[in-house]
Amino acid sequence: MTYRTNELTFNLPDGLLDRTVNIFSLTDEGPSEFGLVVTRVPLKAGQSLHSYAATQVAEMRTRMPQFVLIHEIEGVVRGQPAMLLEFTWRSESMTLHQRQVSFRMNALGGPVVVMMTGTCRDRFSPKWNKAFEAAVESVQFDVA
Repeated sequence: MTYRTNELTFNLPDGLLDRTVNIFSLTDEGPSEFGLVVTRVPLKAGQSLHSYAATQVAEMRTRMPQFVLIHEIEGVVRGQPAMLLEFTWRSESMTLHQRQVSFRMNALGGPVVVMMTGTCRDRFSPKWNKAFEAAVESVQFDVA
């Protein structure tokens, strides 16, 4: 399969799954005041976006200390079904507040979930709330 990134195109060996993670941070080290992570995860056969989100919430409840689900909302972004999760959890000495928007996409290797996750220490300020919403609203779905 031919695989494309922003910088290059190459032939991906058969059998490898795309679990790409792009991390955007304000700092080189340690937790940043705001960060944005884009993750791709292959879906299991027949798995819906909603069932993927439910599985993810169940896993986070067991893995993330003091996990609290604030919102789980089904919506639409640019005409595509989307799931919004908003939650907090405790990491070492701080509380992290995360918002995650997920889309089900058809990719060359099969269906995937693409997640955009914004993270703030403690809680989202109006500035970072606006930044995350602007990033989500700017999404354009490219056809592979």
